[in-house]
Amino acid sequence: MKREAILKGSFYPKTKEEIEKQLETFFSKVKTEKKTDFIISPHAGTIYSGQTAAYAHSLPNKPETIVILSPNHTGYGEEISVYPEGTWETPLGETEVDTKAAESIVKNFSKARKDESAHLQEHSIEVQLIFLQFLFKNFKIIPITLMTEKAEDLKKLSDALLSAEKESGKKFSVIASSDFSHFISAEKAKEKDFKAIELIKKINVQGFHSLVAEERLSICGHSPIEVLMNYCKNKGLTKAELIKYSNSGDVTGDKNEVVAYAAIGFF
Repeated sequence: MKREAILKGSFYPKTKEEIEKQLETFFSKVKTEKKTDFIISPHAGTIYSGQTAAYAHSLPNKPETIVILSPNHTGYGEEISVYPEGTWETPLGETEVDTKAAESIVKNFSKARKDESAHLQEHSIEVQLIFLQFLFKNFKIIPITLMTEKAEDLKKLSDALLSAEKESGKKFSVIASSDFSHFISAEKAKEKDFKAIELIKKINVQGFHSLVAEERLSICGHSPIEVLMNYCKNKGLTKAELIKYSNSGDVTGDKNEVVAYAAIGFF
């Protein structure tokens, strides 16, 4: 099966040439020599979040298999939806799903289900894919869309990822696809987001989970972030670093109602 591109001409430019030109401009402005295979990257329209996403995607080494964790914006499909097989297409090409690793995740955690429906209209993985296809060749992906906020399930999913990695014999890269605060002033967004980012930097999973719930933070990918934090903690990583922070007002000039973005790497 092929998951066809749905965002060309809307979230990112329509043609291969236009996408490459835009991404070349973004990456030409990136100044970081840090490297990690575990990142948080935004997924808004590239005109707004693409520069920050370029900072995030400058961090990984050449990957073998990339797990892309996304929130479920549509309400379709399973609570934990693992795209099972086939390819994902964008104007930059087709990328193969790591079928064996996807099957291993589903086998290792009963609440993770093979499901395409959650992915068909979901934008937050496809936006990551154009950056990956621009940078790398010959990698596979495991797209996972989340509609659960249960801490226990998010922890068990991270455990299933670790088990699948061991069983596959491959090294996984993991991306949590997330924007940060939505539709508040830039000042308020930064205040709220930096509370969360401080906990992410310490890989304080419980503190992050509680903060999101208690303050009703509008970080759309908080569940993917929590899975990534659990995964990194189990891998022995000790800290995360904020590489770039921005908001839509940096482009539009309207700071009264923004969506915020962060590029974060785990080390």
